[in-house]
Amino acid sequence: MAMSRSSSRRVKERRARERKRIAAIVGALKLLGHDADRVQPLFVTVDPGRDTPMVLQTYLAKFSPGIFHNPIFHDLRPDNREE
Repeated sequence: MAMSRSSSRRVKERRARERKRIAAIVGALKLLGHDADRVQPLFVTVDPGRDTPMVLQTYLAKFSPGIFHNPIFHDLRPDNREE
């Protein structure tokens, strides 16, 4: 099923906002210098089937390699809770 033009435009706009937010986080972490090691950015997905840890790690590396140097991923869905 093909996406309508307005739907495609909304997806592009949402992705642009997402990139802008992540770029702001990267900028803030860079400004913190060594203190950035004390900060753990939190990313929440509504599509964990698509946004696997490997996919997210690859995506975040495109913004600034090394800035998200040791990401930790938690699956908080009720059927996958960590014990």
